[in-house]
Amino acid sequence: MIYQDMLVGTHPYYVALGSGDAYSEHRHPEIELNLCISGSYELLIGQTKYVMTPNHLALMGSMVSHSRVSPKNPDILSLSIEISPLLLMEFWEP
Repeated sequence: MIYQDMLVGTHPYYVALGSGDAYSEHRHPEIELNLCISGSYELLIGQTKYVMTPNHLALMGSMVSHSRVSPKNPDILSLSIEISPLLLMEFWEP
């Protein structure tokens, strides 16, 4: 499993509009939202597999392992947003 370093700096968030590429199991300190826009794919979150179809939204907690296990498919379009704990600290106290 890959560990991804925490997002820091002036933009403690990451937004990506992605295609149907699979990605290996990894974890990171950020909370991640994944929205299926078109196509369908499988997300493995922890030990549970979810089938994502249009308008399905998945929320991955901080340090929860996750991967996209579906084969590459050009019809897949998804939006991923990672929100750093540093961004959340601006609005809430620990």
